[in-house]
Amino acid sequence: HFGTLRFSDAPTVNLLAYTFSFGNGFSATLALEEGRFDGIANPFFVGPADPTAGQRVPDVVANVKYAGTWGSAQLSGAVHQLRSVALVDAAGLGFIPDTEYGFAVSFQGSVNLPMLAAGDALWIAATYADGALGYLGFGGGDVDDAIIDADGDIDTTQGWSVAGGLRHYWTPEIRQ
Repeated sequence: HFGTLRFSDAPTVNLLAYTFSFGNGFSATLALEEGRFDGIANPFFVGPADPTAGQRVPDVVANVKYAGTWGSAQLSGAVHQLRSVALVDAAGLGFIPDTEYGFAVSFQGSVNLPMLAAGDALWIAATYADGALGYLGFGGGDVDDAIIDADGDIDTTQGWSVAGGLRHYWTPEIRQ
């Protein structure tokens, strides 16, 4: 899973993954995931409403993580295929643009704060993406991974995000 430190449930993704535990808090995961992060903005798009129809390669996602009594740290990466179904240019000619690959990298860390209350933690996540903006956490339909220019070339888009939070238990039953 690309991000495991946030305090909400992850979206459902079809995947095949293997996690190896090295011991002493270290682990690594490698996964093949459904390419849920699509979105090629294209003024010449013709075909099914779902731009992932042309995708032929699953997303490859990996992370290395350390979890200890003080908190955790994780480095993650993902590779995402960008491909479209047949397009029609301004002259009415059909073509399929070249396949491109996008990527995302992320560092996430948390620090446990038991001196405030049991279960309290502070976390931060920083992510950069080029052609895989869905990994920034905005949701698959809200951002475009690439645009297709007038020549039919796929141009990736870039973005970054930094997020942080504090989970505090006011009582064992009430937290925010």
